[in-house]
Amino acid sequence: MKKIYFPRNQRAFVKMGNVGSHPQFRHLEFPPEGYGFVTRQIGWREWFRLLPVAVSGWWQWLRTLTVVSHANGASWARALGFSMTRDLTRIVPAPNECAASFLPTFPFTQTNEPWFLEIEDVTTLFRPYAFNGRTSGASIRDSNMFPFVKSLLESPTCLGVLTHVKSTRDSVHKLFQSDLIAAKTEFIATPYVPRVEVSEAKLDELRGPEEITFFFNNSWHQYPANFYLRGGISILEAFEKLLKDKHPVRLILRSRLPKDLGIRFSGILEDPRVEVREGFMSQDDYLGLLRSSHYFLLPSARLHVVSLLESMYYGAVPIVSDGWGLQEYVEDGVTGLVVPGVYGTVSWVDEISGELREDYKPMLNAPGLVTEHLYQTILQQLNSPQSRASLALAGHRRVRDKHAVGDFNHQFKRFLDEGFERQ
Repeated sequence: MKKIYFPRNQRAFVKMGNVGSHPQFRHLEFPPEGYGFVTRQIGWREWFRLLPVAVSGWWQWLRTLTVVSHANGASWARALGFSMTRDLTRIVPAPNECAASFLPTFPFTQTNEPWFLEIEDVTTLFRPYAFNGRTSGASIRDSNMFPFVKSLLESPTCLGVLTHVKSTRDSVHKLFQSDLIAAKTEFIATPYVPRVEVSEAKLDELRGPEEITFFFNNSWHQYPANFYLRGGISILEAFEKLLKDKHPVRLILRSRLPKDLGIRFSGILEDPRVEVREGFMSQDDYLGLLRSSHYFLLPSARLHVVSLLESMYYGAVPIVSDGWGLQEYVEDGVTGLVVPGVYGTVSWVDEISGELREDYKPMLNAPGLVTEHLYQTILQQLNSPQSRASLALAGHRRVRDKHAVGDFNHQFKRFLDEGFERQ
């Protein structure tokens, strides 16, 4: 069995957030045949034992960067600066028993050990020189960092790049224009591992017919600012109109709310038909809310894949925006509903360069971006209850049949096998 190191808690080394603990990576608890994942955090004593390997890798990487910088007209100081963003305190060395590392989201590595990478979009490849939400006018391909990242991905120590968005795979091909990187890059749709399995017959057992319940859930880490980026203001504005017209609806907001909502929304937030859950919630309580809700609201700036798959599996019909990546997982009118207004304004792909363009300011400065479309979509659903039942069943079947971890592992195993064959 090949063991692969997965840094579930990267905070001590990467300092870019605890992305390794995201529920998106739950499938690693069920590895494909012939593989196992080591997810424990490396202690400082073990890290120091591995330090000679890390120093050797850093030195080799610095030498490579010097050659790359000379070939591309970048200064040696720029190469050193890029290397220090992957400095010795941020290296994630694999334990001795592991054959490779599997890095989530960020290619923070410069060791001479083999590694795989999973990304959602191309922007995170360039952290900390490029940030999501700030790329609408940037040209990553023209930046001094571009040849360094390209060299990192072309390196023989990079065994493969996995993405769960087809758009990202295509962007990688266009952006780097490298046969080496293209051969390593694979798209596999994200699997969903249900915490509690539900059958079709019991899909609606917790949903009452009296009030139609709409559920909004903030991001995994519950940052209040993400209330805006997930379309929270459009939701509040749409429900102001729905409640004023006395439609039989109920809204649940699971989020720490931004303090600057202020007086503007005090009326709706105090309405008894609107419930705000700000504190800790157990998985059982969360799933209970989801299973008792008829719709899951996510008119967001971009894709949030786990939230979507979970809502569909438990029969809460997703109502999403047309932001980047969302329509790869939600088929409008079949497994959910898509409201327009975000793609091309907040998030979109440059079809020539392959770069992901994102400008989050319209979600912050003009937050009611999809209010009217969302309001009209909800009205149509209230007038057609049989539509919800059909969408809920189709969404559940889509996740159950197309996103099962067993089917995913057939493709994931092939991806890993091919990566090791490149060594």
